[in-house]
Amino acid sequence: MYKAVGCTDEEGIFHFHEKPNTDCPVGRNIHAAMDERLKGIQNAMEEQMKEISLSDVAVDVKKKIRLE
Repeated sequence: MYKAVGCTDEEGIFHFHEKPNTDCPVGRNIHAAMDERLKGIQNAMEEQMKEISLSDVAVDVKKKIRLE
């Protein structure tokens, strides 16, 4: 369901420092330090989301509506 709604592009959900300052030691290395970590986080999230169906969400919404 997550990918079906088009909430992300091929680059993934994390977009940060797209043009880091190469004169800055952190900016120069931030992608090398973070990109693989963030990819792993996104992969873990997507694996968990594969277990959630549209039907699951509909049931939860109906329960919440009844509680209002």
